[in-house]
Amino acid sequence: MLESQRKTYQLMLEQLHKIESKYGSINNAPEDDPNLIKLEQLRPKSNYQHLIDEQDEIMNLTKKDYQVSDVAQKLGLRRRTVSDFFKRHKIQPRPAFTFKIISPDKKVFYAQSLGHFLQVSFHRSCSYSVKQSTVYLKRRNFQINEGYFIWTEVKKNEYFVTNNMDFPVAKKNDDSWAKVNV
Repeated sequence: MLESQRKTYQLMLEQLHKIESKYGSINNAPEDDPNLIKLEQLRPKSNYQHLIDEQDEIMNLTKKDYQVSDVAQKLGLRRRTVSDFFKRHKIQPRPAFTFKIISPDKKVFYAQSLGHFLQVSFHRSCSYSVKQSTVYLKRRNFQINEGYFIWTEVKKNEYFVTNNMDFPVAKKNDDSWAKVNV
């Protein structure tokens, strides 16, 4: 037995003795007894409880619009584990974007690819590199911010385009968007 496990076990026994000396049996202790609460906190979680906690954490991060790779990295899990969880629970991750583009008239666009943004917005060749796309847009007074932007950062009535879309759309709320003429 490891030293840390031994200490935890000893602390648990101390709490149990306090409860039994006060109530005669752990079964007679009220649920709000501080010693019982501490005993429950010390008790190691079962593997099953650990899995439930892990799944709860995956769901919480998913609700915050983290992508599969982000969830895996934050929780120290394999990407495949999180991906399988998404599939099993039919979770469709929300898009993440690499570019935030602000037009001269202050419209905000989010895009996964600048080349694709140019293609759908300006009907330009998608073969532009990031550098060429940046030059093209800056000449037209667009501001470009490169980073990592998740769905929750896209505000209502801001625009976005993913790599599989043929046109930019405006976000209406967390679950809907509408095609618009930009």
